[in-house]
Amino acid sequence: MYRLQMNLGIPGIGPKKERILSEAGYGTLDALMEADFLDILRLEGFGYKTTCNLFRFLGREQDYTS
Repeated sequence: MYRLQMNLGIPGIGPKKERILSEAGYGTLDALMEADFLDILRLEGFGYKTTCNLFRFLGREQDYTS
């Protein structure tokens, strides 16, 4: 089920990638806050830069810099 209903303004994350996130179980901000960097990176269409932008938007930049 596609649950993200709006473009959140995350750089590099448009409707298609929001749908991919939702279908992978990351359809809410709460779910994204609990997401593992490598799990998102493995999703179709999510490269390193996009995943970094997502985590930076979520305020979790420190989760992938080490």
